[in-house]
Amino acid sequence: MIGVPEAVEAVVRVSEVLADADRAQVLGWSGDGDGVDPDFGELPLIVRLGHLGSTFARAAGGLDPEEWRAVLAAVEEVVAGGTPAAREAMTTGFLEEVQNARADNVDLAALGPRSWEFCLLMERRAGSEPQEWMLS
Repeated sequence: MIGVPEAVEAVVRVSEVLADADRAQVLGWSGDGDGVDPDFGELPLIVRLGHLGSTFARAAGGLDPEEWRAVLAAVEEVVAGGTPAAREAMTTGFLEEVQNARADNVDLAALGPRSWEFCLLMERRAGSEPQEWMLS
């Protein structure tokens, strides 16, 4: 079995919902839970975090507020101080999925400063008008 990547560990350790989703995705990828497909290798980190981001976005309205805040704090911890690979995967995997689903129960105003900067950058690069909370 492979180790759990830093960025994945950050969010699954604070959310049972995300931990369950990650276990199911890894099992679906490898068939035996080790996360390594015999033909395609390890489940790509960005895919894994994208799945966790979309799971979080769908579940956010039903999560306990403490768990919800803990997930966003864990994301910020990685975005602000994780390894370059972990930061990249967390932003382009998890945060992009959450940002794309923001109409579905996710209050992005609660993001930490580095996560917020990334979301604002993505809005501007997409040519979208930044949300009001991003400008305050």
